Amino acid sequence: MYNDTLTDMVSRINVALLERDQNVSVPKSKLNILVLNQLYIKGCIGAFHINPMKVKVYLKYWNNKPVLQKLKCMSTPGRQFNWRFPYLRTELYKTNYMCFYILSTTMGVLCSDDLLLMGYEKRIGGRILLKVLL
Repeated sequence: MYNDTLTDMVSRINVALLERDQNVSVPKSKLNILVLNQLYIKGCIGAFHINPMKVKVYLKYWNNKPVLQKLKCMSTPGRQFNWRFPYLRTELYKTNYMCFYILSTTMGVLCSDDLLLMGYEKRIGGRILLKVLL
């Protein structure tokens, strides 16, 4: 059941990007906040503020175009994708690094770029939550 709020957040952000909204409210959950933190670290969103019931996400635009093109949920409650390190590396190579993935690992919620940097020593993988198209 944990992906229901994540899927809701992804669809709200995608609609807001299409409508060129400056901000959007999404449901508050621990997973959503961890994913938004990764998007903020990567520079895909401007900021986010946590309220008691909702999280307000401020979208980022560059030359009147959104920095994020699209978010796509990969794992759902009924179908979960778990990738190991070598497969993640080949998938990123196929897309010419024009996207990145957000994964839930044993070390927490991380981006695929962080896993590539750490992966050579630790060889960790995880459940693919989102595909972020830039």
